[in-house]
Amino acid sequence: MRPRTEVGTLLDGEDCRAIFEPRAARGADLRGHINAFGGFMMELSAVIQARMSSRRLPGKVMRDLGGTPALAHVVKRCRGFATQVVVCTSTDASDDPIAGWCDREEVLVVRGSLDNVFARFRQTLRHPQLRQTEFFARVTADCPLVSDTLANEALQVASSEHADYVGFAPDSAARGLAVEILRTQAFERIDIESLSRYEREHVAPRLYNGVGHFNAVYISAPKELAHAEVRLTLDYPEDAALLDTLLSTDTDMTAEEAVRRVLEDPQLFRMNAHCRQLTDNQQRSEPDKEPGAN
Repeated sequence: MRPRTEVGTLLDGEDCRAIFEPRAARGADLRGHINAFGGFMMELSAVIQARMSSRRLPGKVMRDLGGTPALAHVVKRCRGFATQVVVCTSTDASDDPIAGWCDREEVLVVRGSLDNVFARFRQTLRHPQLRQTEFFARVTADCPLVSDTLANEALQVASSEHADYVGFAPDSAARGLAVEILRTQAFERIDIESLSRYEREHVAPRLYNGVGHFNAVYISAPKELAHAEVRLTLDYPEDAALLDTLLSTDTDMTAEEAVRRVLEDPQLFRMNAHCRQLTDNQQRSEPDKEPGAN
């Protein structure tokens, strides 16, 4: 496997460079498990944030997509790249259906603050049933096609570059496929009392906004997924219609296949092409998404 270089950009505009090579060649920590498909996985916790109270599409995380709740798709796909998966929701009564589904499906669920998502994540990572791992993935429950390819590449970079945070450069991938990788110890060092409302809602900004002197790396998606014009997240009824169409044909469809199908079929592309993602400034004034997706 030949190494390849992907270049991302830190928020201050400085280029950062990450080299993708086989982990063994870089001397990375090889502790992990064999996944259900026979592949090796480094230890990684996937924390899926989920809530029912989206203003644009209420109840979206439990919405039926191809005969299965959106959250079930996310959990299944996270199990393909993480050694343990936990759903992180709130104690608000509106989120009882999420907790109920997790209990029935024997998925670990931790409930905390509705509005202080950072505190909810910290509570989740300290749960006694969750093994502590060097890194955790922040995943949102409205990404039913979350990509194991992107998760694995981000984790590899986090390990080899000793990063505290790895994310994908803005508009470098189809919407709804990427995760963020955070170093657990770095996350735990953050003083929660010093966080702004925006930082508490969006969990990771303190790791990449330059305030705490953390090592943040941005990378680019591989060309098969590098199509920012494609929306595979769940924010609007039109998104739900597209995802239901795709997943009704194949519930195990890969992210790569979904992107290819949307690009090749103008009718599919038009289903949600007019939908727009909120910018950071819009999210500050209208906090609806728990970013990344939900």
